[in-house]
Amino acid sequence: MAILNFADDETEDLFYGRRVKGVGPHIAKQARLRLLALHGAPTLAALASPGADLKQLKGAKSVWQMRVNQQYRLRFVVVRDPPLDVGDVWFGDPH
Repeated sequence: MAILNFADDETEDLFYGRRVKGVGPHIAKQARLRLLALHGAPTLAALASPGADLKQLKGAKSVWQMRVNQQYRLRFVVVRDPPLDVGDVWFGDPH
């Protein structure tokens, strides 16, 4: 039940509570809370909540996405479940 790696330095910085250029403090806090939930979840099902809008991306066998807010998402690859291990964790605007 862990994040194995990040897709980019900015997402890793958010996870560790470091400032990221272009991401305001309110969004950074929301993203960090989602990242911490992802890191601590024992199973993928534990992440499912109406606000998270957890869903598997079409055409991508093990790529999942969850909502941070109306604009931003976290995307990640499920490596193993259970226990939940994820990789290539990415925060950004997919629109």
